Amino acid sequence: MLQFKRLQLPERPTWQTSYFQMLKERVIDKGLCSNCYACSAICPVEMSTEGKVELKEKCKDCGACIRVCHRWDFKPLSGLGKYLEVIAGRSKRFNGQDGGMVTEIIASAFEMGLIDKAVVVSRDESWKPKAVIVSSIEELKDPKIAGSKYSIADVLPTTTKALFLCNRGVAIVGTPCIVSGVRKLQSVDALFNDRVKLVIGLFCTENFHYDSF
Repeated sequence: MLQFKRLQLPERPTWQTSYFQMLKERVIDKGLCSNCYACSAICPVEMSTEGKVELKEKCKDCGACIRVCHRWDFKPLSGLGKYLEVIAGRSKRFNGQDGGMVTEIIASAFEMGLIDKAVVVSRDESWKPKAVIVSSIEELKDPKIAGSKYSIADVLPTTTKALFLCNRGVAIVGTPCIVSGVRKLQSVDALFNDRVKLVIGLFCTENFHYDSF
């Protein structure tokens, strides 16, 4: 079971039926939602990750969605931010779209014993993306995992599943919005904080739902 740290939720106006309704009006309906699906990753009821975020069941009014939404108090950032070093690299054992370094880093994490699960994005024959859990370096060699995907995937809900399957830790690969969702989840949930051992962020300028193509 996911364990929340105690954080104060915003005061709810009497005319709004639930915290999710507040999130819907302030973030989703205003087009601020980044489709990171952090809310789906932590929600106690089923939530749609196809198209606009919405509940499939009655809201339990726990406020978890607001706790983990990095667009609730959104402040746009610019620039590269803090970094230790900037380098360029190319893997000698994995083929990739831009050098295969993401796969190389995950493989190294497996070899170092840092992780025993990784959440990456695969695709079908029509290039529809799907987040998958891999448990070995051999699984990383699947050509459908290599290279960029050009529409939104359910990385964070899949990560929740991986957290309960891992023994050592989980690695995640995602766009900046997904990384922001991970960091928010780690700030409020002990399981995400303890078991997510490696987060690899990708460069991204915009994301789309598969049906938009």
